[in-house]
Amino acid sequence: MRWSYYFSLLIFGWTSVSLSVCLSVTEELNPDSSVNEIELSTAALEFLQPETPDSTIQTMDTSANLSDTIIHVQPNSLLEIGGRKYNYPMGDISFVDSVVFYDPGAMGKGTGDEPNPEFQNPDMALGPPDYMINEDSNFVSLGRGGFIILKFRDNVLIDGPGPDLTIFETNTDPEDFFVWISHDGTIFLPVGKVVSRDSDIDIHSIAEPEAFYRYVKIRDDPDQGEKNSPSLGADIDAVGAIHSAIQKEIISDRIFVGKTSNLSDQASEILSPIANTIRQYIPAIVTIETYTDSRGTENFNLILTQQQADAIRNYLLDIEGLREVNYIVIGWGETQPIASNDTENGRQQNRRIEIMIQISEKNPLFNELPYD
Repeated sequence: MRWSYYFSLLIFGWTSVSLSVCLSVTEELNPDSSVNEIELSTAALEFLQPETPDSTIQTMDTSANLSDTIIHVQPNSLLEIGGRKYNYPMGDISFVDSVVFYDPGAMGKGTGDEPNPEFQNPDMALGPPDYMINEDSNFVSLGRGGFIILKFRDNVLIDGPGPDLTIFETNTDPEDFFVWISHDGTIFLPVGKVVSRDSDIDIHSIAEPEAFYRYVKIRDDPDQGEKNSPSLGADIDAVGAIHSAIQKEIISDRIFVGKTSNLSDQASEILSPIANTIRQYIPAIVTIETYTDSRGTENFNLILTQQQADAIRNYLLDIEGLREVNYIVIGWGETQPIASNDTENGRQQNRRIEIMIQISEKNPLFNELPYD
């Protein structure tokens, strides 16, 4: 089940749209467990398998040849696919770069629903599309009914004008699959069913205003496609965010003195580069969300995180002079932990800050389309 396609890169002027920056620490899918992301419980797997969505995504169909050089997507360049041009303003980091979970052939192990072992390397779905004629294992096969959960670590997916997400499939014959997206890796929103390869997906109908998404889940449709093949099921080569955002990871201990709202001496070393990023995209919308661990009362933690969010906003306003910005500041207290509060390491992860920087509708770049 192989096919070839062709990519050409054209140097292109800056046409970025709706960009944003998010600061957060690394989350785990199961906040009550110390296992890494690849080791999900059976209950978690059942939760991550929602019912088949009803909507269908209209997708493109391509059948050109791929050059046998390694593909690197340069920032502010066009990626040409089957006669259509996509702009990934952030280049290589626009693509997923972490595997959360992979289950080939979810209909059951040993039932003939799994692809051959050489097509079961989930890392082949990471980074820019790189399937080549002479290296035909540069993809991962989902198997019949199998699924994969992928994560953006150095960027996030956001909603913008037109298509937002592209999934590259390397099939000779189209293999149907279902797609979900998630902000936190626990609640997945059904995007729809993809009925052709190389889908360009618009998430506008399900995306929350100004929301960002780190996780993409793809599940093969077991009722469609070949039933007996070495690379059984949908073959995923890459997943890219057309409307993307730079993501940085940080813990609040690096900004605040202990569990207080007082900025530390080194806070400017962290916040100043973020301020410089904001300057590139003003007028902008900046959302500052702060979280803490479970030590102390719920009310204390709620007030504390709100004061921490206010302190960051005040720094950006008063020290950095960023006034062409619409600030949204939210303190979440001890809610929404991403790790266990039973260990110091887990508590440190929960003491975190998330900053979202998004181009305002007043910015001339907002309505520029990232594709031809």
